[in-house]
Amino acid sequence: MESFIRNVKFYGLQYTSEFEEMLRLTNSLLNDLSNHIRSELLSGKMLDIHSMGKEQYVTMDYSKSKEEALTRARYRDTVQFILDKYPIKEKRKSLERNLVGYVLERFAGYYKRNSKDKVPTITFKNKDIKYKDRSVVLDTKKKTLKFPTVFGDYTLNYTQNVKGDRVKSEKYAGNLVIKKKEFVIAINVPFVAQYTPETVLGFDLNKSLNNWLVFNTGDIITGDETVYKYIDEIRKLNKIIDNNNKGDLKSSQRSAFRRQVQNKHRKFNKEISKVCNKIIDVVKDRKALLCIDMVKTGQKMGTFGQDKIIPQLQTMCENQGVPFIAVPCRNTSRRCSSCGYVHKDNRKTVDEFKCLKCQHEDISHFNAAKNIAFLGNKMFEAGVPCGNHGRISVEKLIEKHGSHQHPKQHVMTFMTGS
Repeated sequence: MESFIRNVKFYGLQYTSEFEEMLRLTNSLLNDLSNHIRSELLSGKMLDIHSMGKEQYVTMDYSKSKEEALTRARYRDTVQFILDKYPIKEKRKSLERNLVGYVLERFAGYYKRNSKDKVPTITFKNKDIKYKDRSVVLDTKKKTLKFPTVFGDYTLNYTQNVKGDRVKSEKYAGNLVIKKKEFVIAINVPFVAQYTPETVLGFDLNKSLNNWLVFNTGDIITGDETVYKYIDEIRKLNKIIDNNNKGDLKSSQRSAFRRQVQNKHRKFNKEISKVCNKIIDVVKDRKALLCIDMVKTGQKMGTFGQDKIIPQLQTMCENQGVPFIAVPCRNTSRRCSSCGYVHKDNRKTVDEFKCLKCQHEDISHFNAAKNIAFLGNKMFEAGVPCGNHGRISVEKLIEKHGSHQHPKQHVMTFMTGS
């Protein structure tokens, strides 16, 4: 890992009356564009909206094929009559395209998550303004931010910042959070390891709370009643929301349930952070390389803590300079930690492992934890940088980084239970 991304916040923005009027006009323009796009979808004039990378594409009824879909720049020309209703300054076409693209992106996002049978009503509520281009000018000496908009440029003072010492006076992309009066930018922070690993610590993360986190040392962290409570409450609330897709609940009721889910997740995160802090303390005390099990996350999997433990451990490692490797979990439960033989029938039951080749027997979670530690160490010794490389296979990562050996690399000892 050469660097990682962190947010820098500038808050206490001092809004002027002119700036507040600009926000009102921008929100009105976004809603006018949204209403027009919706009417074109309902009438059949607009056939499709989809995003690809940072661009949005619109297929109209006169487009001969999807390849001839309009980009946001070309679609912007079709809504000139809407733009003409507003006091937009000259030479602001790129900003106009960004506003049009933002509205199209919201529709494209809806269709990506849902079927295209229904035309959504998308309303903007003056929550934020996204600057995808590096166009907001920061002056750290004057403590000002200059925001370019279609209605003019506005320079605002800010009162404080978080991690502002990591940035300098230049142009940035970012997100203006209107109600909080803050501007958030993302920056790359160099990763600096605080020590050279002397040993390896890996864990297997499971749905079973009795074997929640099983380490290659043989240590086990079980999920207590508090963990079970949050998992169960979140599951039940999500089930209610899922049933709402059939039309059982009103939109306001669905929103209320979603707020409850968010609140439960926040509280669950606090509990998870206690567990992660203890793991990091052990890792640092033993100067270990932490090998993180990249078990699948996502809505279909539900939560058993994996969607919180993985990112929290990663963030803690990045912030504290703890060497870590996120290990792709493919075949870690099928591989024999003794001889390396991989077969799906090696795992007899959820808890039992017996190798078909060498007859090695083990608790399946302990076997997987040893595999995760082994593979993490293998990647590290091959020169794979610390960090999370997604779901790229171990072999491909080693092939890619094999020529970049870590300085002062040595064979590490494995922490194993007696």
